[in-house]
Amino acid sequence: MSRIIAVVSGAIRRLEMRFTPKGTAILDLLMAGKVAQGGAEYLSFAAPRFLGRYAEALAEQVKEGDALLVTGELVQERWEQDGQKRSRLRILGRSAARINAPHVAEDEHGPLLVGATNRVAISGNLVDAPEVREVGRGSLLGRMTVAAHASKERVHFVTVKAWEELAEAMRPLKKGDPVYVEGRLRTERWNREDGGVAYLDVVVASSVIGGERVSVKSQEEAATNDEDDLPF
Repeated sequence: MSRIIAVVSGAIRRLEMRFTPKGTAILDLLMAGKVAQGGAEYLSFAAPRFLGRYAEALAEQVKEGDALLVTGELVQERWEQDGQKRSRLRILGRSAARINAPHVAEDEHGPLLVGATNRVAISGNLVDAPEVREVGRGSLLGRMTVAAHASKERVHFVTVKAWEELAEAMRPLKKGDPVYVEGRLRTERWNREDGGVAYLDVVVASSVIGGERVSVKSQEEAATNDEDDLPF
């Protein structure tokens, strides 16, 4: 079961429906919104993907300009391109709801939902100790990578960034420590030396809770001891 939950809302700017060679439906949405947080506003873009019969049913009921609330899982896709390993974070949608009486505005690129939502919750373990450093005019930036297990075979690696007090709170954390992070999904972009454009999906933290591993006995030992302690 995934330990990365995403809840996003926005106005639909683009719908793309296609089918796999075996006939499975894939619906990709591009949603845009304006999120208010900490006295500031910022643009939020989300690209959830829906699969199967749910994707087909949803495609028949929504159109560009509709405002949706989407709940799903954040998964990491990996592939190779031009001999280099690539990855991105994608929201795999599980449910969608049309928002009642939304405030949908227009900018030069299309519709956007005013008062949108962009929330991600991650439970996992640190891949390495966090990196905390000063940037700009003395601002404190913290960065860490969280490994979240979707299954025994599948692990998603998420880059988390935090500023100021939250960055300071990262300092005591160590490699392998369990952490719980809440924040928003953001895609960073910059120009590479070869002239191309690079992208990185990150979670900008609004809350970071760190802990320590708790050592427990094996399930069989624990079950035996628990039975011995029962009063009947």
